[in-house]
Amino acid sequence: MTVVLVSDSAVITSPYRWLHVVPLRESDPGHVLATYTEHGWADTLELHRAYRPWLAEQLGELTATECESLDARLRATLSL
Repeated sequence: MTVVLVSDSAVITSPYRWLHVVPLRESDPGHVLATYTEHGWADTLELHRAYRPWLAEQLGELTATECESLDARLRATLSL
């Protein structure tokens, strides 16, 4: 499964072993809390924890626009 790492940068750069991720889907999940990226559909309704050693490799980065869109949808999902 391909995921987007959505933990705070302080957590990402720390030795903490658990990180928050959102899965990327090939097709539109069909709700407003998903956002399209060049890597696939980020589905914020599927926020998960991932054990750092399970994350194999970095496949790319989101654009600033994709990050803003994902951030807005995560805030809506979590009622922040």
